[in-house]
Amino acid sequence: MVTGGWITRADRERWQRDAARELAAILGGSDGLPLIAWTVGAAGGSLTGQVAGVGGRAAFTAWQQALAMDDVA
Repeated sequence: MVTGGWITRADRERWQRDAARELAAILGGSDGLPLIAWTVGAAGGSLTGQVAGVGGRAAFTAWQQALAMDDVA
């Protein structure tokens, strides 16, 4: 997370709205993909998808391919 006196609350709120809009765009094009849990960071600097349980690896791989993510840690 970015911190410092030059970052305002309005900046963080804007980043969070931007991340939420990006999530809406991602979900709008996700027909047929497995359902996963999504989290928008409090400061808006992060967007995280979480997979768990049976079929978790397959769900991860499906989303990885759909989002064109080459390498992940």
